[in-house]
Amino acid sequence: MLPIPPATRAQLLHLARAAATVAYCPYSRFRVGAAALIDGQMFTGCNIENASYGLTVCAERAALFSGVAAGCRRVQALAVACPDTPADAPPEWRMCCGACRQVLAEFAAPDVPVYIDGGDDLTVADLLPRPFVLGGRSPAASTAAPPKPRLALDLDNVLADSDPVMRQVIRDQTRGRVNLDYPHILQFNYYECQDAGGESISRAEWGAVHDSFSTPERLMAVSPYPGVQAHLELLGAVFDLHIVTARLPQARATTVRWLVEHAFPRHRLHFLNHGEKHLSLGRFFAAVEDDRAQAEAFALAGVHSFVLAHPWNAVPPDALLHRHGNWDELTAALLRLAGAAPSI
Repeated sequence: MLPIPPATRAQLLHLARAAATVAYCPYSRFRVGAAALIDGQMFTGCNIENASYGLTVCAERAALFSGVAAGCRRVQALAVACPDTPADAPPEWRMCCGACRQVLAEFAAPDVPVYIDGGDDLTVADLLPRPFVLGGRSPAASTAAPPKPRLALDLDNVLADSDPVMRQVIRDQTRGRVNLDYPHILQFNYYECQDAGGESISRAEWGAVHDSFSTPERLMAVSPYPGVQAHLELLGAVFDLHIVTARLPQARATTVRWLVEHAFPRHRLHFLNHGEKHLSLGRFFAAVEDDRAQAEAFALAGVHSFVLAHPWNAVPPDALLHRHGNWDELTAALLRLAGAAPSI
């Protein structure tokens, strides 16, 4: 079976369950949702019934056709969810129909995994050992190169080591009353964190802190994570790089200057409101964040979602997120996900 990271498997099953909630099935009243991983991107579909029955489109084919219509060809995994199946029903109740198996075999190799929610993990070969093949063409033979995948990268505390400067701003703004160390930052919002003496800033004080951090003097004091530019050079050969930040508007000019002075490789830069990165810029292949809530929003939107590990973004074992402790690990994982051999 083709190896798929556990977080990706969990994400596909979650997306399949979500897709089933919008199924159009007034005749069978049997909802089905599917999520397909195609050329590294995730596509969903639900069953859409028709009064003629024969024109009904199954969830599996809806997901596959969505990916093919987006220019993707190589299916790497498929998840299927049938929430209306009784718990004691035989496994066959959850299985793909024959037409879906043949369509799947057109774009998937025999060892591609098929995850049945509430059932077994199978492969395409398990479902259809001998698919129809015309003209000697083997299944899953790609006829078009996939588009270059888009990678969204947060700036602060992902590319830029911003936390030490932010904590210094808090010390200065409170005249030493609040003295936060890195291990004290257990929440993404600094106003929810307490120092060793139990002191913290209020939400009202946070506004002044954020404004002070956004000045040129403070922003230019931030250092990039060591070697991050070299990692982005490697990733830029495979991905279309997008730096996406929720910094305040007054920080724009200094942010551009900072990126130029620190010789960041070719990228696109976007300023968006906090919490809206997964909504505003179209489909991304993957995203790297330090904010767990934003990372989870990316994951629920069908994006491979990574977090650079910090005290404020610990994740449970069953999370839909990939969490890595440094840029060596992140780069290797992203390149593997895109099918490129890491060379770091």
